Amino acid sequence: WTPASISSLVAWYDFNTGAYEDAGTDAAENTDPLYRLTPASQPTLYAEQATLENRPIYSIGANNKRSATFDGTDDYMSVAYDASLDFGTGDFFIIALAARTSTGTTRYIVSKQKTAASYNGFGLGVSGALKPYFECFDGSGVTSQSGATTLTSGQYYRIGAGRTGTTGKILLNNSEDASAATYTGSVSQTVAMEIGRFHGGGNLFKGDLAQLLIFNAYPSSADLALLDTYLAAQVPT
Repeated sequence: WTPASISSLVAWYDFNTGAYEDAGTDAAENTDPLYRLTPASQPTLYAEQATLENRPIYSIGANNKRSATFDGTDDYMSVAYDASLDFGTGDFFIIALAARTSTGTTRYIVSKQKTAASYNGFGLGVSGALKPYFECFDGSGVTSQSGATTLTSGQYYRIGAGRTGTTGKILLNNSEDASAATYTGSVSQTVAMEIGRFHGGGNLFKGDLAQLLIFNAYPSSADLALLDTYLAAQVPT
């Protein structure tokens, strides 16, 4: 079993293999697996940073599992606009295998936002209080929530969040950590998605990211359990 067994998977960043997989394509290895996650046949989906200092470093655990380490200052990745990452008013789910090492401010693992007025888009990260953080802005107001659990610095967690119906949920290691029934409106916008910072700059993630997966539906409880088991086995140690 792999996450690709879930039909709603639309994007999968696997820093262990250096592969990017989107609907209708096969994962492909690259000679520079961290900085060129997209095969040459998919040039519009991933943009390598032009300068070396903006790139996260590539880390390998003693068990040979790999991750991207973001320094919290200038490291991030950009994914060019793609319609598969527009969810409209529908359900969606994002999950990261990540370990934070920052304190004091909200840090974004991923963000796809149109930064105007009340914003428009989604974000997943860690709050300034060191709790899981999720937002789903629809352009008419701010809708966000933090989880209940304080995360331990340097410890890997499976941090998931998404919208099911009009309810926003945060999952931590496949246990519900927060829920709020205020998530309405469309989250579709023709902007890039950014990994490691708030869209357009600021609030940069500090820590390690091993996996990031995005679904255009909210997975079933059975699929969530399988996904959690899979991700737990990918932790670099």
